[in-house]
Amino acid sequence: MKKICFIIAVLLCTSVLHAQNVGIGTTTPNNSAILDITSAAKGLLLPRLADTASVTTPAAGLVIYNQNTQSPNYFDGAKWNDVADARNNFVPLQGNITYTITGTTVVGGMAVDAGPLVALDYSNISTAARTSGGGGAGRPFGMDSIIIYKEFEGNSIIFKRAHLSGLIIQGMEISQFLPNASTPFFSIKLTNFSVNSQSYFISEKTGKLTEKYGLVAQTIGYKDWTNNKSFSYNAATLTFGSY
Repeated sequence: MKKICFIIAVLLCTSVLHAQNVGIGTTTPNNSAILDITSAAKGLLLPRLADTASVTTPAAGLVIYNQNTQSPNYFDGAKWNDVADARNNFVPLQGNITYTITGTTVVGGMAVDAGPLVALDYSNISTAARTSGGGGAGRPFGMDSIIIYKEFEGNSIIFKRAHLSGLIIQGMEISQFLPNASTPFFSIKLTNFSVNSQSYFISEKTGKLTEKYGLVAQTIGYKDWTNNKSFSYNAATLTFGSY
């Protein structure tokens, strides 16, 4: 009995129970809050997770600290959102975009990696005039363009070397996934492409070094995984084919 009374006394010392709300560190919790935590020198420590994928069946309104993005994340009932995106008035990306270099495993003695993309611009101009040359010299004959954005990572130096040398890379597939999906809903496949342009900027969204690459490819394929529709276009022969 004494032990139970001691536990109750400890709880009452750290929190004050009102009719409909609880105060921690205050004897007068705000009437609009069910829980009012007050401190002049301490904060609230959220659960710290490697990423949101480890949370099964999250409830709408769930909040965690994402160690991968180094920002609080909240679940809106359909997808996870980064609090930093909302603060900076950015629309949260629904899911993620990844890219994988295929066919070419080494560029200039350096192994290639798979990685995420920040954004993608695939508004191609198939009728644009084509010029000879490679690398940064202009659009190679019989090739079409696409633009990707990514943060500085394992392939950054490789892309730079390919840009300077005009190297033709055998292939790359870009896939966009919906939240928590293992199969992409849309993808783009490049065949025989080179890095035609390159620029850098500091992202207002993340504060990180972000790269913009213009890629030119002989063949670009598009696939709608949801409706199982796909095709490819060969800019050299001006013909359509399979993905």
